[in-house]
Amino acid sequence: MTLNKNNSNKITIVFLIGIAIIIRLILALINVYPFDFWCFGQWTARILSLNNAFNWSDLYLNLPPETVYPVLPVALYGYGLFGFLGKIIFGHQLFTSPFIARIVLKLLAIVSDLLVGFFIYKLLVPKFSKTKAIVISLFFLLNPAVFFVSSLWGQIDALGALMVLISVYFLNKKFYRWAWIFIFLAILAKLQSIFFLPLIFVLDFWNNHWRKTIINVAVASLAVFVILLPFMAALLKLLYIMFSGAGFYAYLSINAFNFWQIFQWRPIHLNFIAENHWYLFAALIIFAVFYFLILKKLLKNQNTYNLTFACLLIAFSAFMFLTKMHERYLFPAIMFMPILLSWQKKYLANYILISLCYLANLIYALFAIKALYQISIVFAILNLANFAHLFYDYYQQKNSNRPTHP
Repeated sequence: MTLNKNNSNKITIVFLIGIAIIIRLILALINVYPFDFWCFGQWTARILSLNNAFNWSDLYLNLPPETVYPVLPVALYGYGLFGFLGKIIFGHQLFTSPFIARIVLKLLAIVSDLLVGFFIYKLLVPKFSKTKAIVISLFFLLNPAVFFVSSLWGQIDALGALMVLISVYFLNKKFYRWAWIFIFLAILAKLQSIFFLPLIFVLDFWNNHWRKTIINVAVASLAVFVILLPFMAALLKLLYIMFSGAGFYAYLSINAFNFWQIFQWRPIHLNFIAENHWYLFAALIIFAVFYFLILKKLLKNQNTYNLTFACLLIAFSAFMFLTKMHERYLFPAIMFMPILLSWQKKYLANYILISLCYLANLIYALFAIKALYQISIVFAILNLANFAHLFYDYYQQKNSNRPTHP
């Protein structure tokens, strides 16, 4: 009887994983935002046209025409890999067949999605049964908001989030050098991954002698330097591209339904804000205060539950309180949120709420639906309330009451 039940559970899990993959491939065939798709295609075409595999600097020194997306090195390696495989398998049809091109260009996002699910499983399986770890992974893999970003839109936020998750996976195991390597890779995939850098530093410094922390950073930097060798001739241009993007848009919130969206919900003239820049400092101070309180609590008990809860709150607070946030930048919080369900089922409502607000935010940003913007203040307030509830829960629990095992 038990054997049949176990077999039935395995069949169900395999079926759901298959559904998650099939849905992604079907949605990948849809081209909802041609400009983004065209930009990614231009970058991939340029990579495939390079004659020297050891010199990719020209990608930044002579940017593909009219592409506004500064695709970073780790993402370029991904596009190059799948583009190269696509060229081998499909030949000239890679760019002449729209359906083949869509699948190939979205594979980086889709595979990153699936690997996030795998590393959620790897993070949880030492604490829980394999079945439960897989089920929690499916909460992420079957999330419609995740489908929307990666498979439908084709954005690679999952790639940066994946590198962050792998870094946290090694951090949880106290393998600090590997944690540093993957957080550097995360930053070179998606710059907003830099929000997790202080977490890695504080935990490494707290648990090791400062000399060992310096060695860990040096070894990781050397590993990343090797990865960046093909881009060395364009290093200054690359750094400029990475750090100039934050000031590109003159808005408090760039489509994100966060705290600052409340202020720009109506088309009020806000020149006094832009001129004084007080909002930028206010945002940094708010984020820094939350970051300090999150780390302070984490250092008292560094188990897996507390670590992932802290990562969730760092991602959520960055999205909510920093200025010039894009709607997609909530992705890491969507990734960490279901992990808490392994210990606390009560957070299912929080996960559903953050996912619905995120999905509404994505739909508005992609399709510019006016009705969603008119009620964006509602989603912003719901996000704020959700964050406040999670932060209160995280901070008020005594360490002795916080879960350390199932």
